[in-house]
Amino acid sequence: MNPTKIPWCDFTWNPVVGCTKCSPACERCYAEAGHTKRHLAYMEGKLKALPQYAKPFGVIQCLPDRLDEPLRRRKPARIFCGSGTDLFHKDVPDEFRDQIFGRVIATPRHTFIVLTKRQENMRRYFDFATDNRMDAIGEACRQCTAGECDGVELDPPLPNLWLGVSVWDQPSADAAWESLRDTPAAVRCFSYEPALGPVDF
Repeated sequence: MNPTKIPWCDFTWNPVVGCTKCSPACERCYAEAGHTKRHLAYMEGKLKALPQYAKPFGVIQCLPDRLDEPLRRRKPARIFCGSGTDLFHKDVPDEFRDQIFGRVIATPRHTFIVLTKRQENMRRYFDFATDNRMDAIGEACRQCTAGECDGVELDPPLPNLWLGVSVWDQPSADAAWESLRDTPAAVRCFSYEPALGPVDF
């Protein structure tokens, strides 16, 4: 887990890395710039201990070895999950998302923040009324804690999960809210960056 401080969170957690552009706001993506710099270094023979940089940023990589990082952090923290990706990219399997959110349930001492530019995919994933999503997340929790979370209430929304949408102008904010308000979440939020146009929230 990256210990670098971001003003609104304590740590970042990236069980998935990589993304592709889906909006005008992606033009100068900080995550892409950072990954590409390290990818080029990897290709030059450096950073060989960091195999996630063997592939370019446009390749979505699910990294199971990072899933348990929040479990090992004992002190309560606010954790930004997915600073190097969009967890609701179409190439991230729902089954891997179940594993991620299983860890969210397993660590109620932490607060997790997830941001997406693909709010419709997020709304679909958390549409608990139409599938067995909570069953799958609960099973992932039981697997990673050896059943310790059996007594945890699994009714949505997940109480320690904040769901947010990145917006960059008024049309994107309006579209985001239409979807976000139908997404079950303990806290719903916007991230207004980059500011490509004015927004009246």
